[in-house]
Amino acid sequence: MTNRELHDLINRYFNGETSLDEERTLRRVLAKPPHGAPAHDPLADEARAVMGFALAAPARKNKRVPMMWRSVAAVAVGAITATTITIGYFGNREPQYVAYLNGERIADRETVMNLMLSDLHEMGVASANVETDIAKDLNEIADIMNSLN
Repeated sequence: MTNRELHDLINRYFNGETSLDEERTLRRVLAKPPHGAPAHDPLADEARAVMGFALAAPARKNKRVPMMWRSVAAVAVGAITATTITIGYFGNREPQYVAYLNGERIADRETVMNLMLSDLHEMGVASANVETDIAKDLNEIADIMNSLN
């Protein structure tokens, strides 16, 4: 298949004008381009991407890091992580209580706890109100359904 024929087939494929046999041919040609065909044809690359496959990249030499160095690196990372966590945990033993109210920073433990308890109480009241409203709505729906029977 010439390059021009390939491009015509690809364009017809993109326009939805190819038969199943032509699509099979196109897949076969794109999967393994003929000897002497350009390695990177932008239109063929686009068709490969749309059809869901690409030519395999040439094999690369695998540069392996010796297993011993990987083990040493893993132990070093583990030691650094453990040290950081230990310092963070034991270095700051005093808990901090901080709240922001109207843009003002409040660091007093008792005030922060009272604000938190007040917010939790308000959420509980709101939750109870929502539960009551849902129960009323469901009862009204049940009454309507019963009246239809």
